[in-house]
Amino acid sequence: MGIGDGHAVPDASPPVAGHRSTRARQAASRAGRLLILIAGCGAFFLPLWFLLFFGAVAVDAGHAWLRRPPAGDGPRGFVQSPSLSQEPVVLRDGDFTLAFPRHHLVSADPSPRHGTRVSLVALATYPGMEGNSPALARCFDWAQLAACGIVALSYSGIREEGTQAFSRRRASLLDGHEDRDAGAFGLRPTIMPHVLVHIDEQAEDIIVISCPPILPDCSMTLDVAGTRWRVLMAPALLGQWRDVVAEIRRFLAARVTRDGGPG
Repeated sequence: MGIGDGHAVPDASPPVAGHRSTRARQAASRAGRLLILIAGCGAFFLPLWFLLFFGAVAVDAGHAWLRRPPAGDGPRGFVQSPSLSQEPVVLRDGDFTLAFPRHHLVSADPSPRHGTRVSLVALATYPGMEGNSPALARCFDWAQLAACGIVALSYSGIREEGTQAFSRRRASLLDGHEDRDAGAFGLRPTIMPHVLVHIDEQAEDIIVISCPPILPDCSMTLDVAGTRWRVLMAPALLGQWRDVVAEIRRFLAARVTRDGGPG
């Protein structure tokens, strides 16, 4: 029909607002069903997840228990004989034997995780040590130990020996700093901040001293007869590091043996 015949022409455009609200309700319905599905799956699998987690923890604990060394023998590679309550206490690490009076030991805990070698034996007293100065001598006296600045002497394990091991350690400390001369106290700077080193090329001996400003003590690492030790001392003793090293090496020389002979 024509436009002028008196009949209205129907509007062919869709009700946009109504369609949009319908689509929104459908989307919300789908999202709600999805959330309900996720919540249901979570509620179903949550006990299973807890079971798997605690089961794995129990299996790991069981493996650690099965790997434990026999009672009284200490961990593999590092054992005490006789017991720590007897004199002297004898600690064995591979081919090395360390013998100390019981009262020298602050701790000799043979309980590392997964049966690995004990890495720390702390000593608090140094009877018989004679320093090159009265102040240093007092550091090795039980009554004056804390007052003079020697905090602890700790066993760190067997050191890797040989020229290659020495060269690798030297490079790791001096990489890019080989041409720098020794500074204060005859110690050379390293690639690490607040870490100084003494290197004896002939003896292939390295002594590392670290004095971070945020810590109260300096840490010194030195080798004695094929074993490695760590000393904690007051920063005021840094200028006497040679005397401290000499005394500790003399003290340990009689207490560290290898295959039945001197270390």
